[in-house]
Amino acid sequence: MRGAEPSPAFKVFLKEANEFEIVRGHGLNLDFDAKQRMLARAEGFAVREAYMLRAWRLWLPGQIAAWIKGLEDAEQRLVEAESKITTPVKREGSVDRHRAEIVLSLYARTIQQFTQRRLYTIAATASVAAVLASAASVVVTLITSRC
Repeated sequence: MRGAEPSPAFKVFLKEANEFEIVRGHGLNLDFDAKQRMLARAEGFAVREAYMLRAWRLWLPGQIAAWIKGLEDAEQRLVEAESKITTPVKREGSVDRHRAEIVLSLYARTIQQFTQRRLYTIAATASVAAVLASAASVVVTLITSRC
């Protein structure tokens, strides 16, 4: 079975992150603020993406393969961007590094949200099973005490 694919909105945000630019020359710390806003938006897209996948598809093998591939590619981009940096000043000003970090965060958070959703589903199922087992125990106790 074919794995799930990122949504059109996710792809649009990914394109925006890949084209991310920092406005310079105003004497403000716009690098950090702009990057933080992008990272916050990435978190929102990660949650949205994880809850768009139907619950039953969470358990099929390979459903998040596209996001894992994206994570691996983003890690490679970050390594390449870091290898081009020669001084701490260039590190802070490296647009390629900022882009790679945002995209890496986007994919990592999305995978994290898929994993959390799976864990929440397991916990909810276990809770319902415990309630049913408890109710069955009460019924059995009532039946055996009357006989």
